Order: sequence, then structure tokens, then C-alpha cells
Amino acid sequence: MTGLYEYWSLPHKLSIKCPSCQRKASFEFARLAKIQLKKDIEYFQQHSDFEYQRFQDSCGGYWNAAFYYPNLSVDLQQIHDLPETYDVQKWSVPYSSMNRGGVVCESCGCRQKHELNWPNDAYYVVMYRQQVLWAFHREAAIDLYDYLKEDLRDHKKYRHSFFLLHIPTIFKQKKARVQVTKQLQKLLKNQ
Repeated sequence: MTGLYEYWSLPHKLSIKCPSCQRKASFEFARLAKIQLKKDIEYFQQHSDFEYQRFQDSCGGYWNAAFYYPNLSVDLQQIHDLPETYDVQKWSVPYSSMNRGGVVCESCGCRQKHELNWPNDAYYVVMYRQQVLWAFHREAAIDLYDYLKEDLRDHKKYRHSFFLLHIPTIFKQKKARVQVTKQLQKLLKNQ
């Protein structure tokens, strides 16, 4: 597939296949903060709720960063000894080249760091004519199912309307409707 559907900007939380049991698991992107002061590096290297890494930019300069995994750590606001300049607003989801996050599976109890491989990791995936159709999470999959079942489709009435607008045509064709919606319905019933 080509086009915007493949390069969709992902939300902070996704439903993925658990790396251990292949059932539905929750994935949340890690947050990143640039470490501004050298004296703070040791704090992030030592603290169990953070992961430290040094990066090199395109000009050859180096910068330091700390990663925080929200679904694997205590709430950021509960870390009271955090250096002054690293309040909650300083932590952002890293740009698209960073696919780090944490996965939590309620089925098998898996809780670990995970490198996202989207859409291969997606839980809500259906195949039609060797093409892959995916949804971010259950809410997007429900919207997708309802949207594809309609005869006269209006993406604007759905919460995930921008996502639906970019569904490849092959999945919206009348001849694909039965097979695609049947697969989606099966995935949704399993939850």
C-alpha cells in the first residue's frame, strides 16, 4: 500500500499483538526529554524509571536524552526527586524515528520495553487480496467496521474520521465489504 494510510501519525497508545502470547496488548510510546545539564546525566542513568541514551545529530554534535515509559513506571508526577527543569510538560513523545515504548498484556502478564514495528505489530489487522488493513485500537476498529458496513459512507460522523478518510480504496469496494467486515467483526468479538 502507498499513500497517507501507511504513514499515518500514530496516537500515543495502540493495541498490538503481545510479543509473548500474540493476544491483544496495550502499547504506549515512551516519552523523551533532552538532558540540558551534564550534572543531570548521572541522575537519569541511575534512576530505575528512566533510560539514558546519547545521540549524535546530523552535524556531528552530541545530545543526551532520557526516556520514560509511562505504562511501565510510576506516574511521572510521583517522582519527587526529578531535577527542576524536567517537569511533566518537558516530556514529549519522540519523533517518528523512535519507536520505543512499553507493552502490557493482561492475558499473560507481559510487561516490557518494546520496539514497535507498525503495522506488523498491530492487533486489529485484516487481510484482503494480500493487502493489509489495520486500526490503531478497538475504538478505531469499531469506527472502521461501522464505516465499511455503510452503503453511503460519511467519514465525518466518526470520531476517527481523518483515519477513515485515508483507507485505501481496495477495502472500500463493495466486493470487499463482506470479507473485510467479517474479519473485523471476528476480531472485535474476541475482546
